[in-house]
Amino acid sequence: AEWAGQPKLALKSYEELRRIKPDDPEVTLGFARSLSWAGELDRSVRLYRRYLKKDPQNAKAWLEDSRVETWRGNYPAALAALANYRARFGETRVYRAGKARVLAGAGRSAQSLQLVSPLLKTNPDDFNLNGQAWGRPPLLSCRCLPSAFPNLKTVLGSSG
Repeated sequence: AEWAGQPKLALKSYEELRRIKPDDPEVTLGFARSLSWAGELDRSVRLYRRYLKKDPQNAKAWLEDSRVETWRGNYPAALAALANYRARFGETRVYRAGKARVLAGAGRSAQSLQLVSPLLKTNPDDFNLNGQAWGRPPLLSCRCLPSAFPNLKTVLGSSG
């Protein structure tokens, strides 16, 4: 879209679309996303809830709702959105990563790490998973660098 990377323009577009199609679920979802990109998290969450009542089978929307609730600091609501996801789609890798992100944000790093550790076995250099395990970007956490990026020394050593 022409407004990619321009949240204010996206908001304006979705506000107009909502006037034209107020009951269209895809417009509601797009508007919720635009609001979250623009930092209007409270409004975004309300629209995610409205959308998910109409289409509870949209896995991505549950995950997005959880992420926005985490940004708001509403960890119980973020976990509730993930519980809804899990009830419908199972305990997938993306569910476990999302739950780890929420737990890390809530300051429960040990529980987050328990969820992330098995995921890191299959993808040890995953920057996002490592950041979720500690609730911050992994490069800011010296204690996780050696285990988080086991190939880092090799890569850095070979580059000069």
